[in-house]
Amino acid sequence: LQGLANLALLDLSHNQIALVAQESFQGLANLQRLDLNSNQLTVLAEGMFRGLNNLQGLYLRQNQIGTIEEGVFQEFMNLRTLDLSANQLATITQHNFQGLANLQVLYLEENQINNLDEGAFAAMQNLRELWLAENEIMEIEQGDFAGLINLKTLQITDNQIISIESGAFEELTELQQ
Repeated sequence: LQGLANLALLDLSHNQIALVAQESFQGLANLQRLDLNSNQLTVLAEGMFRGLNNLQGLYLRQNQIGTIEEGVFQEFMNLRTLDLSANQLATITQHNFQGLANLQVLYLEENQINNLDEGAFAAMQNLRELWLAENEIMEIEQGDFAGLINLKTLQITDNQIISIESGAFEELTELQQ
């Protein structure tokens, strides 16, 4: 993809992409939106998005992603929207989203999420919308939403929630829906 320094939108959706090599997007410093929806990706590997410092929207819906390696989003200081819905994620850890301090919208619905590690979203203080509907979450525990001081929308419908720990939502002072 050399010679495309001014490219702002790259739509690679609805293909059979199973692997993105490290630094495949090097030289696309002005890319603002990358659409990899409906492909065959299984792992988000550290370095695969290197060089996309100005990316504002990353769309990975409907792949087969089950693993997010630590540091994969490290350079994404400008990312505002991340769509990982309709994948195969089961556990969300505090290492999955490091580097996403300015993220505003995170779509995680239609995965197999059954575990949210304490502080999994803590690095995303500017997150305004978190979509976790249609997963397999059974318990909401204190600390699951720690650090989400600006969250306005939390969508957790169609899970298998059987218990909500006392104080689980107490940090969500800006929550509106």
